[in-house]
Amino acid sequence: MSVEAARLFLDKDEDYILGAVECGLLTWAWDIRGKNATRREVRIWAPCVFECAKFLRENTISSIDDREHGVIFLTLWNHSRPVLISTELCRVWNCGSTHVRNLLRDGLMETTKPMANLNASEAAPITRESVEKFMEERRL
Repeated sequence: MSVEAARLFLDKDEDYILGAVECGLLTWAWDIRGKNATRREVRIWAPCVFECAKFLRENTISSIDDREHGVIFLTLWNHSRPVLISTELCRVWNCGSTHVRNLLRDGLMETTKPMANLNASEAAPITRESVEKFMEERRL
């Protein structure tokens, strides 16, 4: 979920959302920006946003932050296949295919097919291992 979507869902401003990420209220968030980008591209696991809404409403919080990356990844992708398709990343991260291709060109994730062999409209097959590594390194 994007910061904008979280902002709208929680009826809070961007500073509140980013502050909630930084202080750990929104525990599962990642910065998916490209290698040379200066502005963060924060994405938040939707159940964390829902839990934050419950916290704001009832002042109670669950142990959602106790989950491990592996469990989170299974819920994000809904399968355990070793290859993810770039369109899956676009859907989960709420980003465009150009952003995913730029991450691949930056060498931040690995495809199972050389980039030069992919036409512009073809979805890229990306190793799950490289996506999970990228997300583990980019967790906020």
